[in-house]
Amino acid sequence: AIRSGLAQPEILHTIATREPVDLTILECLAPSLTLAGYTVLLDALARSEVRTTRRRLLDLLTDAKVDITEPVVARLENTPWYVQRNMLVLLHRRRALPDNLSLTPWLSHLDARVRTEAIRLQLQLPGERDPAVVAAIADEDPRIAELGLREAMKQCPAAAVPRVAELALESKAGDGVRCLAAAALGQVHHPSALGVLLKLADGGRSFWGRRKLAPQTPVLLASIKALAQHRAADPLAVSILAAASRSSNPELREAARGAGS
Repeated sequence: AIRSGLAQPEILHTIATREPVDLTILECLAPSLTLAGYTVLLDALARSEVRTTRRRLLDLLTDAKVDITEPVVARLENTPWYVQRNMLVLLHRRRALPDNLSLTPWLSHLDARVRTEAIRLQLQLPGERDPAVVAAIADEDPRIAELGLREAMKQCPAAAVPRVAELALESKAGDGVRCLAAAALGQVHHPSALGVLLKLADGGRSFWGRRKLAPQTPVLLASIKALAQHRAADPLAVSILAAASRSSNPELREAARGAGS
């Protein structure tokens, strides 16, 4: 009876908005909360300025026993960026999204943190993975591009290949992004992808005409791994892999054998 009384929205509002929030009480009340009660917690999440409180409220809302999709979606419009981000996090965690909701406004949001969560959510939707990967790797924020590239490493959509190739060759992109791009290209069985990997690894020929490798960098290592693991039988890759197998660098030799991750 006490738990039921405390779970009433008016009392719950007082508990959830008075800092420091008594999170232990809220956790005890959670099994008794109705949709109205969880709506109070959503409002508290939107207002709280304490990181620990927000994190615990997100956990409670993630485990809600009732469907909170409608009030969560309602808070995606005309709210601060951090509220929108948290609502997208909840939708992703609960794997709940109305059929008629388009994520387009948040995929192009000015704040990269909102775009990141929109991409994560889109990636889990049936039929939306490939567009999400394309959008991610096209993003100007390198963290979002990395998110897309890690997905492309599992299966790279055809529409993403030109941008992945561009990132692999772009020296300003940074070694982390370029290595992921090289690994993703290894999954692509298309002449253009092979051509980029060969370009990244090829250092020309010695005075005696022997194949040389490009300067030893993480990008070279990633390219050799991609060639060895996915294109070792290709005649164009054979001489590059042979040069890597002769290298004094043990990591390159191992990569040329198709070992390593």
